[in-house]
Amino acid sequence: MASSSESKSAKPRYLAGIRQTPHFRPLSTKSAIMLTNLMTAYDNAFLETAAKIQSLSSHKDFEASSPDLRSTIAELESMGYDVGALVRRLELLEVEVQKTMVMSDAGKEKIADAERKIEAKTRELGEIKVEIAKLHAKAQDKQQGIDELQKWMENLKLSRPDFFAAFSKLAKSPLV
Repeated sequence: MASSSESKSAKPRYLAGIRQTPHFRPLSTKSAIMLTNLMTAYDNAFLETAAKIQSLSSHKDFEASSPDLRSTIAELESMGYDVGALVRRLELLEVEVQKTMVMSDAGKEKIADAERKIEAKTRELGEIKVEIAKLHAKAQDKQQGIDELQKWMENLKLSRPDFFAAFSKLAKSPLV
């Protein structure tokens, strides 16, 4: 049986564009039927793992799938699969996740800083509006005072004697 597994595993083949010549040594005691089915299952597992890595679309997907992917990759490696490309891709994705998290944290800090500034400016604006309302009320009081003074002045103008008429009358009056 060992020679059968050696001959089947010695044929190089390409899975996900990567040349593979797995040895399947841990399966050397299996029957030919079991060995064939297990080899196919391992090939499928390799292809599914590669596809899963390539389908990751967010850091949440990565974090959820990473332990299972790493476990599967370790199992495939124990069967002699060349998993270097898969491991490198996971490592690159992990670096990207870390960069994204750092940028996300920095972005969160910037957002929090902007929110604090907005709150401070809103508070200042509220204080200015209160001051404007007070000044507006004061201006209305002053305007009312001016209006009252103008009315009083108009009344004074209307009620004062006409000195020119009185002067003219006196000048024109008979001298004796």
